[in-house]
Amino acid sequence: MRLKTEVNNVAVVIDLPGLSENIYEATRTQMATELERSGTKNRDVIANAFLFALRRSSKANASDIWHHVVYRLYCELLSSRRHQDPKQSWVRASGDTLEISVE
Repeated sequence: MRLKTEVNNVAVVIDLPGLSENIYEATRTQMATELERSGTKNRDVIANAFLFALRRSSKANASDIWHHVVYRLYCELLSSRRHQDPKQSWVRASGDTLEISVE
């Protein structure tokens, strides 16, 4: 999959071998659905999305999934659904999430 995004106000294309557009979109849908539920912890949304994409894309780089898929989708979706700074929320939630995912 080739992900078109913006980094430091510059349009870039990121190659994500082993990840399909279907899995990317399914990850987006799952995250959006979970973020809509009241009382859902952000760390659980992140963990579920990461493990979902990782399990379905065994040939993809886990670090690429973490940063280019889960992080970017989380920031995008959170800013439109909750009144939180997505990047600060990521900082708080992602450490716990990584521990949950490894367990």
